[in-house]
Amino acid sequence: YVQIPTKRTENQPDTLTYILIALSSVVYSFSARLSQSLIAMDMELLVNMGALFGPFTVLKCEWWRLITAMFLQGGMTHLLMNMFSLYIVGRGAEMYFDRKSYVSIYFLSGIIGGLVSLYIHPVSVGVGASGAIFGVFGALAGFFLAHRDNIASHSKAFMKYFGVIIASKLVLGLSIPS
Repeated sequence: YVQIPTKRTENQPDTLTYILIALSSVVYSFSARLSQSLIAMDMELLVNMGALFGPFTVLKCEWWRLITAMFLQGGMTHLLMNMFSLYIVGRGAEMYFDRKSYVSIYFLSGIIGGLVSLYIHPVSVGVGASGAIFGVFGALAGFFLAHRDNIASHSKAFMKYFGVIIASKLVLGLSIPS
């Protein structure tokens, strides 16, 4: 007999999600100031700040860009959608995963997302936390599916949020060029 925990029992505040949101927001504020626009970022500036760009990331072996790109955003709408998504999924992840697992899932998913982005679009500028956020979504979805009998009420609410976030990200992704 193995007991599956439905939530972490530690009394830890949900701080990691807020730290990730704060870091992305501070980086966005800095890039907006340098771009002289709150709405859209200068792509050359984003590359100079560490965005994914195949010729630099792969050919010049600047692999650190796989991390820095997760904290850069292409514009205000991009920032707001990613941070809203991170707020929803991150708080859930902090309830069900320990800190080390959550951080590992976030960064490994972001790195894998960046690598896939580089493979598909080797000469495009890539920024954002979408790969990391979708990785956390996937981990939570897998957790809820694996333990659906023990946490039925939580899994239904999560799946509702999951659907809303996926739909909004698809609409946003298909409606904005590049």
